[in-house]
Amino acid sequence: ALRRQHASAGASGVQPRQRAEIDAVNGRVVGVPLEQQQRQQQQSQQGQQGGSQGGGRAAAAPVDYSAPGSWSVKPYAKSGPIDPTVAEWALAYVGAMGKFTECRWIVGEDGAPNVADAVAAVVVITHDRPAYLSRTVTSVLDHMTNPAKFPVYISQDGPDQAVQKVGEMLASEQGVGFMQHLEQVVPTREKRKENLAYYRIANHYKFALERLLLAKGFARVIILEDDMEVSPDFFDYFEATAPLLQADPSLYAVSSWNDHGQERFVRDPELLLRTDFFPGLGWMLTRELFEELNPRWPRAYWDDWMRLQETRRGRQTVRPEMCRTLNFGAKGASHGQYFKQYLAHISAASSKVPWLERDVGFLDAARWPGTFDALMEGARDFRSDAREAAKTAATGTTVVVRYGSYKEYKSACKVLGIMDDWKDGVPRGAYRGVVMIRYGQGAFFLAPTPEAASGKVDGLVV
Repeated sequence: ALRRQHASAGASGVQPRQRAEIDAVNGRVVGVPLEQQQRQQQQSQQGQQGGSQGGGRAAAAPVDYSAPGSWSVKPYAKSGPIDPTVAEWALAYVGAMGKFTECRWIVGEDGAPNVADAVAAVVVITHDRPAYLSRTVTSVLDHMTNPAKFPVYISQDGPDQAVQKVGEMLASEQGVGFMQHLEQVVPTREKRKENLAYYRIANHYKFALERLLLAKGFARVIILEDDMEVSPDFFDYFEATAPLLQADPSLYAVSSWNDHGQERFVRDPELLLRTDFFPGLGWMLTRELFEELNPRWPRAYWDDWMRLQETRRGRQTVRPEMCRTLNFGAKGASHGQYFKQYLAHISAASSKVPWLERDVGFLDAARWPGTFDALMEGARDFRSDAREAAKTAATGTTVVVRYGSYKEYKSACKVLGIMDDWKDGVPRGAYRGVVMIRYGQGAFFLAPTPEAASGKVDGLVV
């Protein structure tokens, strides 16, 4: 249907500069400026001529997603199609590039950006919080180790003038990259009362990741939101774990976040763990993973989609015991959900661990099970008595409490004061169904009973 509509675009009143190209890889419509279309046509014709004369054939020129287009886009709105000339054929998640400024940190003497030396591009996702954005980018710049290894980009959703001003100022004065996502068609809710913001956030994430991973060709991207401050060793942490993420197919991502990272539940700034639960909130992914996910990217609730078994496919995420990001966003699309009760009490590492001198090979898929079992070794088993276990752990003993159902798990979490939700059968922070926290002077493990671990109870995934 899209191809038929594309073929008849001229008859429907769409201007030539607003024509669209069907991306055969993942079936979406992307706006392409007229000048670029003409270039591609000329290159294609030259390639065909060369093929008939010399026996070769030139490859089709790739779409340059990062180039600011010549689209006609009306201001961000809450309802109705923004540009009626494209609304009849553009998919809801397609957006146009507004302003684009390259990160000067990676531009060589020839004027071209060099992405080969980067460990990961860093993108700060923002919408309408200029003060938050300034605070986040200031934190990133304060703790930057090597700009060429971690080029920073700001990605703004919509044309909020105050945010745009901050982004352009940071681009001009600090050399960070700045790009702007402009919605062309308002997303359609699946349910009438859903918050449209979650659809727009998913669209924006897709936009930013496509530009940095696919268009610019970075090997990895670290995603931050505009309400985060980073720890002093944030960049060393990601540089140390990047080779492991690239080499180990059983790994999904590297995150700077621990959902149970409140001050009373953490102690060791050097402990890293693997988890079946995708934490998000300051995380790194590879281009290969996004190439896999991009064709199926969700219309909304991207983070919960990342936690689905069919998306994760058994892969795990590296995360620290002590967070490397601090979330200060009481105001946002989620209206401060969990902020006062949990996020406001997170303790982020304040000292700098020399990660590049540490061996993180213990996180390898072959070595990690034994490493984790050693953490639980000698734990005193309290069966399901969380209250008595907590009293004992507070004195310095390692304890384990068993849960045989989601109800029992929630009951133990209530005693401890930690988040109790599961996502598609995986408790927050869990590895093989086991959640570890510090409690008093000891360590506390919540672990499934053998029956629950078999997956026969409440859909637990281990």
